[in-house]
Amino acid sequence: MEWVKLSKARIKKISEVDFVIADCGRDNENGPRKYKILKEIQYDLFPRLLNLHLSNDEEVCKFVSNYGFLGLYWHYIKYWDGKLPLDPLITQIFSIPLHRVFSKGELIRNRLASTTKLNQDIYALDVLWDENEWTMYREPLQYIKKESYDLAEYAKMLLNWETRTKDSIIISDTVCLKEQGGKKAFVTYRPFYECELKKIDKKFYYMPVSNTLIEYAYNMLPILLNDGLPLHQCESETCQRFFISTKKKHCTTKCRNAQGKREDRQRTAIIGRLNKGKSLEEAARGYDWQKVLAWREKGLI
Repeated sequence: MEWVKLSKARIKKISEVDFVIADCGRDNENGPRKYKILKEIQYDLFPRLLNLHLSNDEEVCKFVSNYGFLGLYWHYIKYWDGKLPLDPLITQIFSIPLHRVFSKGELIRNRLASTTKLNQDIYALDVLWDENEWTMYREPLQYIKKESYDLAEYAKMLLNWETRTKDSIIISDTVCLKEQGGKKAFVTYRPFYECELKKIDKKFYYMPVSNTLIEYAYNMLPILLNDGLPLHQCESETCQRFFISTKKKHCTTKCRNAQGKREDRQRTAIIGRLNKGKSLEEAARGYDWQKVLAWREKGLI
């Protein structure tokens, strides 16, 4: 997929709402430019996007600088009937037309309003085809983080497939995850959507066409996981960040050590309750039951 990155972005408060905007000149050599999302950058793109809702504002700006806006205007036109999802933290912009929320300058606003129709697949770069026009586009910071959170919940569902009992889970408008012969497989759910043939790691896939970066993330993540992307969520109860690793269970040594001490305290508390005559279920109340059973099997409690 081809997209536009900004090279530099910053936060600007508009009507008491924080927006992420381009912070580069239209004629600057380091201004917005198109790029292709290749496999080589996906190991960095996906963890950072999945963790944006946990990141500070500076990290959000760095992500937009490196990979571009999420394309939320077109995302909300297609999936939210041209309205912003309810967010109690932002009430000032609910009554403003969507094309005015996401752009500054009448030229870009008029183009967004006139070329985008509800529930249609429109490639964002067909609307803002000139890279420099992206300096007039903007996205609310809170909604970038909201979409990161929603994508993270989607990723958790995919990663926890083995713990589910249903043999089929709908994970998007275009792809369904099924179990066939004891193995996970991704099959087309709504084939009448426009698709294109993609070759990934010498394998061919029919993939729904992505019109924005956020849509690309939803469409591509299950394909990459099925192909062995070593995406993990940190097992530290106070972290939960996503990271790429083939061996580690924690994103940092600090998280690993902190979780180890936390589990030591939990086991000590459970053993204390058991010594007072309580059953395992009573002693483990308030703790992860699957983890408690694993401790019991290993003889730790």
